[in-house]
Amino acid sequence: NVAGQVTLSQSNTQVACSSNCGFTYSSSATPTVTDVEPTVVSGAQTQLSINGTLFGTDPDDVTITVGSEECSITHIEDDFIQCDLGAVEVGFNDFTLNVDGKGDADSAVARIKSPAEIDTFSPTDGGTQGGTTLTVTGNGFVADDTTIMFGSSECTITEISLLQVKCTVPAHAAGTVNVVTTSNGVLYPVQQFEYSTAATPEVDSIAPAIGSSGDAVTLTGSNFGTDSSDITITIDGVGCGVTSVSDMEIECTVGSHSAGTFPVRVLSERNGLADSSASFTYELSLDSVSPNEGSFGGGSVVTVTGAGFDPQLTQVTICNRPCTIVGD
Repeated sequence: NVAGQVTLSQSNTQVACSSNCGFTYSSSATPTVTDVEPTVVSGAQTQLSINGTLFGTDPDDVTITVGSEECSITHIEDDFIQCDLGAVEVGFNDFTLNVDGKGDADSAVARIKSPAEIDTFSPTDGGTQGGTTLTVTGNGFVADDTTIMFGSSECTITEISLLQVKCTVPAHAAGTVNVVTTSNGVLYPVQQFEYSTAATPEVDSIAPAIGSSGDAVTLTGSNFGTDSSDITITIDGVGCGVTSVSDMEIECTVGSHSAGTFPVRVLSERNGLADSSASFTYELSLDSVSPNEGSFGGGSVVTVTGAGFDPQLTQVTICNRPCTIVGD
């Protein structure tokens, strides 16, 4: 045992104790952990069995943590505890057991290992333009500290949990590349990804290539697949709503956009971005003006309908006089 006095000071002023201010570090009051099984954990849940002393029998008085994750107690005796541990970060995680009113246990086990494991890696191939959504399942992925490298190019992470990562595959020339995953400073087993020209979607044409918002257009090409939920089409970032898909043809409805000519982008979640030089031209049109007459003094609100208007660029004149735009 080690005994001593508790002292208190503030701004270089120490106060004297007015009563009993002693404290004793006592081995007889110290919980101990003599063994933990297993000391290597992986996956969504692992049951830990903990042997030791002075745990008590109230689970609300005992807190067990591995890294930042708390282990949920399912059984407790004064010298034995079982608890369920969820997924933890890859690497070595500090193990602590605290008993309320007694403090941290003197533990023979200081750390629990969470190994770098990859269970599934899918898909293993895709188009050369990139854009494929890669899903990696495994163990211990740490948010904000995980990278997936395709050679020297990074796979942009879009979703991450301790057990799964999704990322967008970068573009690369045809061939096989090594895929290196690192998280929390720990290297995972190296995987491989095959970039294939044969798997790359390709857009040959769009018809009609000129039109307005709401028009139906047809894209012809190859390797589109047949799952409409797998396909995203945008024209200058504006969605073209997919209505039907076959491996060689897609139909979609053009979204709202100002006039001009813009590139058509086709993304297959499975095979990636299409090789495309197709473009679509939004027409600028004037369909009607209402009302058609007004006072010489001005001040009338006139509604102009048509297509392809741009809030920043469109100008309206009436009889060669500017008309101030007051709303969309």
